[in-house]
Amino acid sequence: MIRTALKKTFLIVFLLLIAPGRALFAQDSDNDIESTDGTAMAKDVLHYINQHRREKGLPPLQLSPVLSAIARKHSLNMASGAEPFGHQGFEERIAAAWMQLHTRGAAAENIAEGVTSAKAVVNLWLGSKGHRKNIEGNYNLMGLGVATSANGTMYFTQVFLYKP
Repeated sequence: MIRTALKKTFLIVFLLLIAPGRALFAQDSDNDIESTDGTAMAKDVLHYINQHRREKGLPPLQLSPVLSAIARKHSLNMASGAEPFGHQGFEERIAAAWMQLHTRGAAAENIAEGVTSAKAVVNLWLGSKGHRKNIEGNYNLMGLGVATSANGTMYFTQVFLYKP
């Protein structure tokens, strides 16, 4: 049943082009890839996300190291060209998160490329109905992974999960 729901989610995936960044939504090195753990960036993104959620009367999200490691790997794969920009492998990433966190809660993912700051990526996501829906969703955990490709393009993966 979860697998069917996830497959249906993939059917509503759309591409949003916003200069200079690009975002795609759905319901971690080489010398040429920057592979910092992204902790400072993740904290900044979390700050802006929770600021938005507070304005909407929603509870804050907690930053999950498990989800951040999963998100970082996807961002590194996109930055290195091992995977195209997209949500390929989302089901596997969420299954790994569920296993590591011992839960089966709802999950979602936002990705973006081409922006260069926490504020810019959050504004990009908030400017999209689908991304905003994920940000405002019934989740209590968030992970963020950031990687920079050889040509300087930044890739962001944001994973949301509800853990009862």
